[in-house]
Amino acid sequence: IEGTVIVQVLINKDGSTGMTKVLKGAEDASLNEAAQAALKDVKWKPAIANEKAVAVKVALPIVFKLEAK
Repeated sequence: IEGTVIVQVLINKDGSTGMTKVLKGAEDASLNEAAQAALKDVKWKPAIANEKAVAVKVALPIVFKLEAK
């Protein structure tokens, strides 16, 4: 199964992952779930505005592609 999922992620002030939302899903729903699950445990570098950490939403493409051996 291959496909690309675009996920919106809320990155909290402390760099933890907040809510995730699939903006554009793959045909196979399991890829959508896997993309969101993969982002849940990521520790991000928080965004900085006016020299303070702030929460920010970003959209990330997650590509699932099989490699030929």
